[in-house]
Amino acid sequence: MVLRILMIIVLFYFTGCVKKSNPTPQLASPQAFVIPSDSLAEVFKSRPVPPWAPKKYTYKESAERKWDLIHTKLELKPDWEKQRLEGKAMLVLEPYFYPQDTISLNARGFDIGKVSVKIKNETSSPSFIYDGLRLKIPAGKSISRGQQIEVVIEYVAKPNELPSGGSSAISDDRGLYFINHDGKKPGLPRQIWTQGETQGARCWFPTIDEPNEKCTQEIQITVEDRFKTLSNGVLKSSLKTGASMRTDVWEMKQPHAPYLFMLAVGEFAVVQDKYGKIPLHYWVEPRYRNLAKKIFGRTPAMMEYFSKQLAYPFPWPKYDQMVVRNFVSGAMENTTASIFNESLQCGPKELVDHDWDGIIAHELFHQWFGDLVTLESWANLPLNESFANYAEYLWDEYRLGRDDADLGGLREKYQYLYEAATKREPLIRYQHNKPDDMFDSHSYAKGGRVLHLLRQELGDRAFFDGLSKYLKKHEYKTVEIPTKLNLDMIERGQAAFQADFGEQARDNLEILEITMHNLLASGAEVPDSDFLARADILQALGKNVLISKYPEFHRVSSYLARHTQCPIGIILGLPLFQELFNERWCTD
Repeated sequence: MVLRILMIIVLFYFTGCVKKSNPTPQLASPQAFVIPSDSLAEVFKSRPVPPWAPKKYTYKESAERKWDLIHTKLELKPDWEKQRLEGKAMLVLEPYFYPQDTISLNARGFDIGKVSVKIKNETSSPSFIYDGLRLKIPAGKSISRGQQIEVVIEYVAKPNELPSGGSSAISDDRGLYFINHDGKKPGLPRQIWTQGETQGARCWFPTIDEPNEKCTQEIQITVEDRFKTLSNGVLKSSLKTGASMRTDVWEMKQPHAPYLFMLAVGEFAVVQDKYGKIPLHYWVEPRYRNLAKKIFGRTPAMMEYFSKQLAYPFPWPKYDQMVVRNFVSGAMENTTASIFNESLQCGPKELVDHDWDGIIAHELFHQWFGDLVTLESWANLPLNESFANYAEYLWDEYRLGRDDADLGGLREKYQYLYEAATKREPLIRYQHNKPDDMFDSHSYAKGGRVLHLLRQELGDRAFFDGLSKYLKKHEYKTVEIPTKLNLDMIERGQAAFQADFGEQARDNLEILEITMHNLLASGAEVPDSDFLARADILQALGKNVLISKYPEFHRVSSYLARHTQCPIGIILGLPLFQELFNERWCTD
């Protein structure tokens, strides 16, 4: 009891010292921040580059947008014997801004048949150029912005004839998979399914296979009548086309990225459920029919909880969850139709010991963060994965309580720290080697912990209001975190800084720029509380300036946050300090 009283007195004393007003800030002398460059050079010369130092590959900018893909219609028929997909793609496009005369599409390893271009009422069959990776089709004349054209391509996709690639997160990159194609493997069901992330969509249909592209879609798939099909959106029609064949038409009226397109075929048991008026379906192998709701049955409660927390209703007309065999990843958040690996199909005794709510909540949250609002480029993967990772914590907190959620959060922290022993990269990485390299514990575990930090510092109301505003502002669009703040924000912040600090501003502006612009992009590891300068921070930044002790950093960061009218903590993933906490949530 005595110890408790002492702690309360100490807490009261320090809390009482916090200033409630915002007096004119005073910075320490510039000498507190600068050390001689020759001293730095000696330090760096004698210190080997650590194995975890950020790797700098060529800069990976967002894909250049020449055309805007408006709509994709696919007519598909699988050839089980040859493990191929016969297709006809009808793409509606218009120039993104400047006039264009050539359409360039991603198309990997196809046999290309007839190609035609329709402009208004005129149809032509131009000669095209195809190198096995990219299909270039001349439009025949210059097409201006606002003028739509339709391109029709007959093709055959041959995924099994492609060289196999992949990564530790996504073990294969051929996009389209035939499981037990000839039915000769006992106990293994015959299935077809797709995996579009990151560059797999181009392996089964011609498209602009970039995350900053979005379009509506219609997929028409012809299969043997005994098979069920699944794709994005809703089932528009299902018609028998012969004695034993059937054609299903799936329609997606809301725009989404091509890497989120999906197709699945197989003999599944489909268990129905619902959340309000939104139909839900759980797709499992027939022998797991009676366990489907034990596996996925908390989905409606998750949807209700997430919709309420985000103040944004579930954005799609339906939601399907399918378990497939031999999947190349843990799961995939295809729009309206998530795919999961076969581990989720387990017996009732296993479900007593372990449920799959974490991965189910993760993929469900992606329907908002990733599908509704999508990363602009793969450098920005944490804008998808960090949020989905944190959804696992949110659901545990709601269902099991704070202690269980914190235990999961601790596991995530150690998962990141284990990776950090040999790899330390910025969360947003424009200089990654290839897209699959982004799928690591930085984008997932660390990103989720950063979001938790921001929630703790901002408070629940500001945090969740911010997420809701983010979703509403960017719905059906793409997002990114630039390596520098918007120039007009920089200019406003610098002007205000100079006006208040006068002669000191010239020396301290560099500190301000490093602090607010470059720290996250550098990949530097920052101590949790005091932000004391370290040689590896300076080495990563490439600057001869030290970030001094906590009070100076405190004043500079909160000052810029006020004068730029922007939530700096959200942009950079850095702690917000007391002066910013006492103010209202910053506006755009």
